[in-house]
Amino acid sequence: MISGSAYAADLPVDRNVYVPVVPVVPVVRLFNWTGFYVGGNVGYGLAHDSLDISPNGRLVSIPESLTGAIGGVQVGANWQIVNTVFGIEADVQGSGQSHSTALTQTIAATSLTPTITAISNTDKVTSFGTLRARAGIASNHALAYLTAGLGYLSFSSNVTLAGLGSASFSGTELAGVFGAGMEFAFLEHWTVKAEYLFLQTRNISSSPFAAAPSVVLNARIFENIFRAGVNYLF
Repeated sequence: MISGSAYAADLPVDRNVYVPVVPVVPVVRLFNWTGFYVGGNVGYGLAHDSLDISPNGRLVSIPESLTGAIGGVQVGANWQIVNTVFGIEADVQGSGQSHSTALTQTIAATSLTPTITAISNTDKVTSFGTLRARAGIASNHALAYLTAGLGYLSFSSNVTLAGLGSASFSGTELAGVFGAGMEFAFLEHWTVKAEYLFLQTRNISSSPFAAAPSVVLNARIFENIFRAGVNYLF
């Protein structure tokens, strides 16, 4: 009825037999880009446009380059499948881009406009924003992506024409947007990014001179944005 104790576990070990030791490999957790994020950015804007002044047709065209600092905020969301990341992002930006021009241009009078001998103007990009899709490839903490979508751009111009006086006009137009960027995760919830965007607006048009309503001002903006930002990923 009473059994003896088992001593199988205490069998002697033959020290001449090699027992391999299997090393323990630590599991490295890959960074997951899925989630919502918010952040801010700063950068530089370079916009090219041509201000066309036309009474019943093209009168004179003034090429311009509007430069200055930009800054704003962005919100977005990512969805990662294996190493492919899809997402959507919206941003709103303030802009300090501007350019001033003064030139002498003799334009003969017509039945609707007097002779114009001098033109000066100051043009500004005051704000813009975008709503874009993103698609990229993740390599653990690094993400390279392409982006495209729609946006808007706000533009203002103060124009003085000798013989007509001064006038101002402004407008906000839709823009097509595309670009590319790189983003890096440096902490569990924090990422930094560098990005390039190109925006092109539709034509912004106005007839600001009450004394000469046939004088039409037209501008179309081609905007280059270089910016860096930081995001908090939830």
